[in-house]
Amino acid sequence: MRRFLFVIIMALLANAMQGQVMYPGDTNNDGVANYLDLLPIGIAFGIEGEPRPGASEGWFAQPFFPWDYNLPTTPWVNGGYINANGDAIIDTLDLDAIIANYDLLQDTAMPIPWLHNLPCFTCPQPEFLITYDKDSVKVNEPFQAFISVRYPGPVPVEQGALGVAMELSYDPELVVEEAVEITPNTDEAALMFVTATSIDAFGYRLPAPGRMQISAAGRGQNAFFKDSTLVATVSFIVIDDIQRDTVFRSFKLNVESLLFLNVFEELLNPILLNPDSVVLYQPLDPVSEAPVLEMLEAFPNPAGKWLRVRADRVTDLPYLRLWNVRGVMVREIEPATSREWTIPLEGIPNGAYWLETYLNGMPWIDKILVQN
Repeated sequence: MRRFLFVIIMALLANAMQGQVMYPGDTNNDGVANYLDLLPIGIAFGIEGEPRPGASEGWFAQPFFPWDYNLPTTPWVNGGYINANGDAIIDTLDLDAIIANYDLLQDTAMPIPWLHNLPCFTCPQPEFLITYDKDSVKVNEPFQAFISVRYPGPVPVEQGALGVAMELSYDPELVVEEAVEITPNTDEAALMFVTATSIDAFGYRLPAPGRMQISAAGRGQNAFFKDSTLVATVSFIVIDDIQRDTVFRSFKLNVESLLFLNVFEELLNPILLNPDSVVLYQPLDPVSEAPVLEMLEAFPNPAGKWLRVRADRVTDLPYLRLWNVRGVMVREIEPATSREWTIPLEGIPNGAYWLETYLNGMPWIDKILVQN
């Protein structure tokens, strides 16, 4: 306790003698340099003030002359904190300090939590969407997730979003962690980005395995107002062995935190659209490389009390199995030689399932919705 009071007194004395102190990259002065620090740069982009004497991107307390500019709804964040490289103008060069000092901590610049509770009541709700390029993926194969922001229709620029900051999580035991890669959508020239995975943040400390951090923001103006804007693509590779109690696993990006702000630093309330997942599977038997000649069709989809499976010719199937998204088999039948089979669905709750069998020695999988 005495040491804590001593640190506070010394910080106050330093501020009294030299103005204020800052740590490069902690642009919101909340005590850590991370993905959130992109948003103050976006809000204050182009603002000019006093240069910082002896400026460095090193992670140590650096005195600065307070600017006349403060963030609109968190006025304790002065422009001098945001100007990370100390060159007297807030621009893309200030991103370098965030990257160089990623996830480093400080408590001597009197940090304050960067919280927002002033909403924009007239702004449309942006939709935050995560989709995947595949429904199912075999071991050792790649797949991608797409992170987008969209509106039901174009909105006026002044009612859009300046930027978004997010933290996402996933099961790191299902994918090759070293191969997880975030590709920002740099085709959107209006956007700036900060990204971090457990392997690559271009900095010293990194998020834990199974977590990633992404932020995207406009340069002093709202950048999200079109029908749909891709933020980033995340690439994964399935590990070479996913067997535990089943050969199926469901993979999904989970949203741990999500912050939308507009150019006035007002809080936007997004609609989270994250219903999809990817089924990862591992064949139990050697898989033939021969092309599949017969075709299967499952219908109706969505299904109610029953599900039918039809082939384009009489064939033998080893089994028909229905799996839920947790990788638990909920129904299995042993089909006789035929062209069409019926799977009863009584007692199976509504939701998404995976129908699985082998056809010509190759796995066949289809996504089924049960709606009673």
